[in-house]
Order: sequence, then structure tokens, then C-alpha cells
Amino acid sequence: MFNYRTTEQSALLELLSKSTADYTRLLTENGDRQQLDKLEKEIIEIQKEVRQRKKLSEYTDASKDYISFNDSDVV
Repeated sequence: MFNYRTTEQSALLELLSKSTADYTRLLTENGDRQQLDKLEKEIIEIQKEVRQRKKLSEYTDASKDYISFNDSDVV
């Protein structure tokens, strides 16, 4: 699986957009199930990384804030 942690935010969002468009196209064309599953997993992983970055950006000062994750943060 691709390491999204090192990908720049703009590239990550572009990849999410492309993967979503590809998934939608395959879905409407009754595309290959394996490819759909692969794209779905990719989309979920990218979304997970975007949410984690958003959450981390809200807590820039570790001396004053803390980060807590709950079940909805883990996919």
C-alpha cells in the first residue's frame, strides 16, 4: 500500500479526487469488482490521512493541547 504520510496535501487531495472519479466511473459502467475494491480501499486510506492531518493541525502547541482519537478516526 502507498505511504500517504509523505505525500503533500495538495497531491493527496488531487489523488483523492482522481480515485473517486475513477471509482464512480467504474461503478456506473459495472466495472471490475477487484478494481472497485482496490479503489475503495485507496479512497478510505486517503480520507483517513486527510482527517488525521486535519486533527493534528488543530493542536499545534503540545504544551497546551492534547490529541485524542476515537473509533471514528480509525477505519
